[in-house]
Amino acid sequence: MPRELLTAPSCSPRELAFAVIDLETTGGSPKAHWDQEERFHPASEITEVGLVKLCGSVIQERWSSLAAIGGPFPAAVQRLTGITREMLAGAPPWERVALAFAARAEGCVWVAHHAPYDGSFLKAWCPEGLWKRHRLICTRL
Repeated sequence: MPRELLTAPSCSPRELAFAVIDLETTGGSPKAHWDQEERFHPASEITEVGLVKLCGSVIQERWSSLAAIGGPFPAAVQRLTGITREMLAGAPPWERVALAFAARAEGCVWVAHHAPYDGSFLKAWCPEGLWKRHRLICTRL
């Protein structure tokens, strides 16, 4: 059965709050796993989160933050994202970034271009209550 996206909005779509979210990560999986060749791969971490908060079509806030990591950071990912280990050296830990993100994203409809990917990281790395209170819309066709 399809899950209801929004429950009885008390405002018009022009007044609806959206949080458009983008993540950069150290790899492709937010969970540690073993591959078919029995090699262990640690969980990938979030290196940056960006958010644009809108009320209807009006931008209310733009925010982003780097996040310190503790695990591996492949050179290929650094080249792809333009984020380096040096840039992350002075960044706050994810726990602090997550709280700042939560304060901005709370109460909004979440939107991401590749929601299955970003959503898997948000589900793994955000407080469970925050994740469960929101729906994530995918813009990728």
